[in-house]
Amino acid sequence: MKISKTKKKTETNVPTSSHGISKWIKEYRDRFAIDIDQLEQTSRQYLAQSEV
Repeated sequence: MKISKTKKKTETNVPTSSHGISKWIKEYRDRFAIDIDQLEQTSRQYLAQSEV
């Protein structure tokens, strides 16, 4: 019982199949793409202000 529960928990946190990994990467991109774009835009604005 304990082993099976631990195994299920591990599989949920770390997908072992390639399909699970690609799905996790897609979710990661969808979740953080906006944040990364916003961070890049903010960084460019900061650098532009610093140069002036």
